[in-house]
Amino acid sequence: MLLAAVALVPATIWTTTASASAASGSLTVTTYDRTGAKVSTPLSLTNIATNTDYTATSGKAKSLPKGTYTVVAAITTRRDSSDTVGARVLKVGSGKTTTTIDARAGKALKMSLDKPPAGQNQELRARICGGDTFSSQVEVYNSPGKIFVIPNKSKHLRSAFAASWSGQGSESWIVTSSSTTVPSSLTKSFKRSSLANLTAWARNGPSAGLETSIMLQAGGDQCRTDLSFGIYQENTPFTFKTHVSPGSWLVRADTWGRLNNGESTTLGFQWAQRTFTAGKSYTQTFFRSAWGPAYNVPRVSGGHLSFDTTSMFVDPSFGSQYYPQSEASEKSLVTLSLKGKVLKKQSRTDWGSIDTAWFEKKITKKGWYLLTVSAQRYRPGLKYPSGLLSDRTGVWFSFYADPKKNKTASVLLPRMNPAGLDIWNRAKPGSSTTVDIKLQGKAIPKSVTAKASFDGGKTWKSVPVKKSGSAWKATVKNPGSGVVALKTQTQDKGGNKTEVTIYRAYRIG
Repeated sequence: MLLAAVALVPATIWTTTASASAASGSLTVTTYDRTGAKVSTPLSLTNIATNTDYTATSGKAKSLPKGTYTVVAAITTRRDSSDTVGARVLKVGSGKTTTTIDARAGKALKMSLDKPPAGQNQELRARICGGDTFSSQVEVYNSPGKIFVIPNKSKHLRSAFAASWSGQGSESWIVTSSSTTVPSSLTKSFKRSSLANLTAWARNGPSAGLETSIMLQAGGDQCRTDLSFGIYQENTPFTFKTHVSPGSWLVRADTWGRLNNGESTTLGFQWAQRTFTAGKSYTQTFFRSAWGPAYNVPRVSGGHLSFDTTSMFVDPSFGSQYYPQSEASEKSLVTLSLKGKVLKKQSRTDWGSIDTAWFEKKITKKGWYLLTVSAQRYRPGLKYPSGLLSDRTGVWFSFYADPKKNKTASVLLPRMNPAGLDIWNRAKPGSSTTVDIKLQGKAIPKSVTAKASFDGGKTWKSVPVKKSGSAWKATVKNPGSGVVALKTQTQDKGGNKTEVTIYRAYRIG
């Protein structure tokens, strides 16, 4: 339903004076709150022709090159704690240009569901983006009845609106709307049947974080992108459900840990880029066991052999462009050998600087090299949770390298994903766990083997492995209690070998 028309005070007044021969002029914007009081407000400006952004403050003259500008502002009215967003598109000449943005011209934003969630708190958001690249933005969030928007038909403006319902339990609802102008119709109604349904789990075990927050960030058109909604925060493990407008979304899990002095600190994140369709149901799991080496393999360039140790602890469901992960807390011992002779041994860490995670050695001979990496969780002052999974990992690569040829080693890097674990990353006592082994790399595999240890890696037992499509599957017969370590080795048809070990891969319980 359209809002009833309201009496608007003049809000698009602008004047220009002085000589047109000057190369630049000035712009003064006066802003009024909803009571009619003149207020000081930050302004974001964009020159449409050059896409150059500027900032200014209302009530103060801003020197600008001649051109056409978008000006966007968010005005707070203290009397009723409301927020109003508005914009102007105007030309700045060689003299003095003035305009106003008046919150009294704003219309109330209303967003609703056909079946409102009982007992949930609703929050509204409004954003206006200016310039043809929409780089200048203002955004406000507030409760219903507290957000107002000044309509504007200019093609140089975009707008995005959102509403969320949350606060009671672990279920939330999020709806969004966007426009190629700033529309005059600001009443939006949505049906629950038009939403996508996401059920997600934040497991306990491999992350060093004690607390995890879940956030959704909208994608898609330029003005809607990065509208963010914090939907749940709790100690792992937990499950949450979200019902969202269809489209592109970034589903984020951000973690915090505890330092020895009791202070809280940011640890890392897992981000999943998802596309949701109306009426469809989806799932997402965070912090799945077992974290191990990913992405990085040895490389020769300019006669130097190098290896990046930053990715020794990666969730098997993450580690790609659309599923990035980071938890900067590890140190490694890297050893490079040729024909049994150690050429270099060095400790590396990604804590403090990524440069200290880089291993490099000049090589002069071609031949079969062995690169061994032993990694453990490491962050000074951090109190790691008891029972941390994937606390240590290891990998070694046996590969042929020529110092005169710039080349990434033609090795396969196996990644292990134990299936059927619960939210605590546990398998049932005495059960069998299938471990999916996916091979990263383009080489043609010749063999894949696997082993399991039930005594912390003191002894290892071979387990059966079968090829299944493009992946391999190992079957582990679980003990009655404890934790399980995993090891897998691959060999390609060129003779290159890789072995990956993950300690405390998953629990039994």
